[in-house]
Amino acid sequence: MISIADAASAYILAAERCEEQRPIQGDQILFLLVPAVTNRAFAAELYIKAISQRDGQMLRGHDLNKLFHGLAVERRNAIVQETRMQEVSFNSALEENANLFVEWRYLFEKNNIQVSWQFLQKLSLAVKAVFECVDA
Repeated sequence: MISIADAASAYILAAERCEEQRPIQGDQILFLLVPAVTNRAFAAELYIKAISQRDGQMLRGHDLNKLFHGLAVERRNAIVQETRMQEVSFNSALEENANLFVEWRYLFEKNNIQVSWQFLQKLSLAVKAVFECVDA
C-alpha cells in the first residue's frame, strides 16, 4: 500500500515535470499550467495530511486553509517559517488559494480563476520540508 507521503512525493514530482518549459514553435513555449497547479496543490494537501497523521490525527477534505489550521500550532508555525513569509501575508494567501485543487480541476466551469503561483510553490515546498523534519 502506498503511503500519503509517497503519494504527495509523486504529485509534487508530477507538478515539477508539468512546470518544465519546452519550446514548441518560434518563441512559444509549452507549460502545462493546469496540471501543474492541481498536482502542486494536491501534493500540499497530502503533505499536510501526512504531517497530521504522524501527529496522531487524520485531517480530511481539500480546503488547504482548513487543513492547515487543523495542524498543531508548532507545525503551522514551522510551515509559515519555511515559506519565509510574514504570518499575515501567509494566511491571506492561504485563504485566497485554499481550494486550488478543486477549482483548477474544473477550470472549464469557471469564468475568472486565479492562482498565486509563487505562494503555491512556497507552500508545497514548505509542507514537504516540515513533513521531512517530523519524527517518523
